[in-house]
Amino acid sequence: MIDPLPERSSARRLLIIEDDRLLRDHLVRATAGSSDWSVIAAGNMAAARAQLEKYTIDAVFLDLGLPDGDGLALISEFRRANPACEILVITVFADEKHVIRSLEAGASGYILKSDLAEYAGRLVSIIESGGSPISPAIARSLINRLRPTPEAAESQGLLSQRESEVLVLCAKGLRYAEIAEVLGVSSHTVNTHLKSVYRKLMVHSRAEAVFEARRHGLLND
Repeated sequence: MIDPLPERSSARRLLIIEDDRLLRDHLVRATAGSSDWSVIAAGNMAAARAQLEKYTIDAVFLDLGLPDGDGLALISEFRRANPACEILVITVFADEKHVIRSLEAGASGYILKSDLAEYAGRLVSIIESGGSPISPAIARSLINRLRPTPEAAESQGLLSQRESEVLVLCAKGLRYAEIAEVLGVSSHTVNTHLKSVYRKLMVHSRAEAVFEARRHGLLND
């Protein structure tokens, strides 16, 4: 059983849900200094729900990997109880599935535990100011997800057939002159096609264009 810290009258309530006692205690200490917040804690889903029944919760720091279930289910529960509740996921899960499902359920931010040292002392102030803290690796993943992929760009007619051909030959490691010879065009024309590909796919180099194509399964070389 996790005992809450002494409650301050009229304070907003922050609930920290984390099964690792050392990390939970660290988060409590890092966030308990604000006079505007009463910090309480829970080590599993059952304890978190008990706190939800007892209090109006204004903010939650939530671990997803809890011993009695997937913490993701708690996001919608806390948001239903208080639509203004700010929910920050703090987890080891960096895969796109967990990130997207958490944000769709109503999470305000997503911090990897490996990045927590950078944020721990200012998480409350970030949330108070309306911020949505997100680990750099997660932000990068979301940006890449929103970029038009080579496959999607081609299917939507954004890449011409010749631009796609140039991209495939780039992936095979051919130099501009070799690509020009294969396609029967000039090196200048190859360079023009590549610049167009960079612009359409929002990348800045041949290597990035090839990487995006491979990442999305367009290239099977």
